Amino acid sequence: MTGVGRPLAWGEIKAYLVEVGTELEARGLVRSLVVVGGAYVASRGVRASTTDVDTIDELDAELRAVLATVGEAPAPRREPIRVLTRTPGSE
Repeated sequence: MTGVGRPLAWGEIKAYLVEVGTELEARGLVRSLVVVGGAYVASRGVRASTTDVDTIDELDAELRAVLATVGEAPAPRREPIRVLTRTPGSE
């Protein structure tokens, strides 16, 4: 599955991840996030951008709420976070 919308460069993805971490901390939550797929490839400089952020684990309700908060916050963010969730074995 391919994302839609404006491509996100690694710098933008990294900024979102920092904001997600800040929001998790503000809520007293701890989660491990592993960068995979196109975001990982962009982080390594192999390609310039990606249009989605893949996950390999199911996202719990609290993490989904954090992602929604970060993705809907006012400027300087211009695009919502687009997360594609894949359940192992569903491909």
